[in-house]
Amino acid sequence: MLSANKKKWKRTNDIVGHERNWTHKCSSCGHDKMILCDSQIIPASSQPIPGKDNKYFVEDPCNMMSFKCEQCFLTDKFIVDDTKEYIEKILELRDWITVYVPQEEK
Repeated sequence: MLSANKKKWKRTNDIVGHERNWTHKCSSCGHDKMILCDSQIIPASSQPIPGKDNKYFVEDPCNMMSFKCEQCFLTDKFIVDDTKEYIEKILELRDWITVYVPQEEK
């Protein structure tokens, strides 16, 4: 999982929430077409939960975005930090559903 610098992301003001400001190449095969798999809002957690998997423990809400390579299907995930207000705006646009999965074009 990669932590994302805010300068590398642009707000989209839609249900996706963010888009990359750079060409994202696959770290496995070098292909330059990485497509969005999902965008998931991770709510803020006040403290880790004992006995639970706390790999997504965050102090502030964020947008976790997953991209896959069109060629080799490697998946990269990024944590995109933003303001609580903007994260809530994304959730409102999604009717408070935390995960957005784009529909595949037919």
